[in-house]
This record gives sequence, C-alpha cells and structure tokens, in this order.
Amino acid sequence: MSKAGFLGNDPHRGTVLAETRGWVLFKIEVNGEWLALKLASKVVQAKGNYWLGWNGERLACNRDAAILNTCHPDVYDWVISVLEGVSS
Repeated sequence: MSKAGFLGNDPHRGTVLAETRGWVLFKIEVNGEWLALKLASKVVQAKGNYWLGWNGERLACNRDAAILNTCHPDVYDWVISVLEGVSS
C-alpha cells in the first residue's frame, strides 16, 4: 500500500514571490508587521502546502514552519534567503 501524497494548491490570491523547480512561494497579505505567505509544492509530497509568517527578520514559530524545517531543511533555507532579499 502506498502513502498518499499531495500537491500544493494555488491560493487564488496573492502574488508569486519566488519559484523553484518544485516549489512556489506566494505573498498573501501584510497583517501588521507580519507578511502572510503560502509555500506550495509543485510535486507530490507528504504535505503540499505550508502557511508561513515573516516579520522582516524571522519566520513565525508555527507548526508549518517547524514541519518544513524538519522535512525539507533545504527548502526552509531557500524560503528564508528569498525573504531576506525581499526585506532588504
């Protein structure tokens, strides 16, 4: 029996901040000092969507950020590098 996998979903709002072969990072909205983001997988993963927050210095300490850092540390680092470039 195979494990189920998921593709990320287009958030239907927001703009694309960055894209790689396997991932798309969307800027959804600014809420106070936080930028709401969605990271969507373009290939089947155990989890296809990650909701993230960025305050200009760090990612919010939420469940999705922790899972992303554990399961895809290279993608986590890529997201931070993209956001640091946007913030500067």
